[in-house]
Amino acid sequence: MKKNFFNTVIILFLTVSSLIFSKNVIYSDTNEMTGSYTNELKLRMSKIEKNVISKYKDVSGNDYNFRRAAQEIYDYWDKELNIIYNKLMKKLNPKAKERLIQAQKDWIEYRDDDGTFRYCIENEEGGTLGINRAISAKIRTVKERTLNLAYIYDNLND
Repeated sequence: MKKNFFNTVIILFLTVSSLIFSKNVIYSDTNEMTGSYTNELKLRMSKIEKNVISKYKDVSGNDYNFRRAAQEIYDYWDKELNIIYNKLMKKLNPKAKERLIQAQKDWIEYRDDDGTFRYCIENEEGGTLGINRAISAKIRTVKERTLNLAYIYDNLND
């Protein structure tokens, strides 16, 4: 029963992620469509996520393989986060660079604290479902930060 629910949750998460990416839209405070770097990033990462998921497709419901796939997806997003961070650093003036450095340190602290919090609330009763939910939340957190920085980068290029 738990495995069927788990499979449904994964399929729902991946479907929603794919739908969001296929629209090529990330919303800012003004709900405008993003620039080209962000769109290229979303398309590229959507393909990568689909490839990783298909690599582990034969064993859906297997927690070990879910975690391997999730870690792989997280690593790709983290790599993209570092790329866009470095691109931004090259474009910013010294004061803005200092602010971005501090903001990134604060975000890393938030990411880690949020991950610990999510693990605690998602895994109250033990078991792997809570762990997997916490991992999915960690992926969403790094994905959101990466796309936010890409959006800022696109606006600097306008």
